[in-house]
Amino acid sequence: MCRYILSFLFTLSLNAVVFAQFTMESLSYNVETYSEDFEIVIKNNVFNSGQDSITTAWLRVVNDYPTARWTGTSICDNINCASPSVSSREMLPIAPGDSSRLDVHFLTNGFTGDGDVEILIWDVSDSAGSV
Repeated sequence: MCRYILSFLFTLSLNAVVFAQFTMESLSYNVETYSEDFEIVIKNNVFNSGQDSITTAWLRVVNDYPTARWTGTSICDNINCASPSVSSREMLPIAPGDSSRLDVHFLTNGFTGDGDVEILIWDVSDSAGSV
């Protein structure tokens, strides 16, 4: 069986995190997969390390993939999985010490290729504390 390498870079833009009360689990990923995989899921979490509930929002700032073959990318948060056309959304509040998923789904339709996604995430009450 032929094996194909599919590389993805899921990067979070890091601006100013000095006063942020949330952290991300991972900053980048490199994934290897077979060409018959129709969807690649990159799991990630947002952790609330503060003492108060926070409401975060995300914005997909880079969405690069082989448009001729792939359907696109989808971001899944604590609401649900957004359609590929949704590139930003406010999430539900995250309680102190709790976490929320922030997964990226690459909808490959079984084709190989490279995909890059960058997400900016911030506390809606503190836009200077974005990750």
